[in-house]
Amino acid sequence: TIPLTLSTWTPWWADCGNSTSSFTTTDIHLDALPTRNSKDGIYICGTINDVETVEDFKMLVKLGGVTVFKTTVQLDEKQVFPGDQYCYNYTYLIPAITPSGSYNVTFTLEDDQSNEMGCSKMGFSI
Repeated sequence: TIPLTLSTWTPWWADCGNSTSSFTTTDIHLDALPTRNSKDGIYICGTINDVETVEDFKMLVKLGGVTVFKTTVQLDEKQVFPGDQYCYNYTYLIPAITPSGSYNVTFTLEDDQSNEMGCSKMGFSI
């Protein structure tokens, strides 16, 4: 019998919000080390600091300071309250033609009025 183990990979990450942010990042992890031609999942978790209704997040990917991908992902609208732990995720495919280099990814969580609730960032290399 081969034991089944579940593992995750933790990139360099940081909260990039400010003192008025209503979401403070507490964890970012991926299903696996990012590799070409593979699907991976990103999970962002944090603490809610104000009453909000979560709507979507924006993702911006940069390679060497140049934007190479950006998207807005709709989330199930949910009202959250101070002290709540809130997590969201995104599954993506890294194309086989992805250039080597250091990538920086910024996630901006938004409320139902398109206001920024918080900012999370991470980095990895391929």
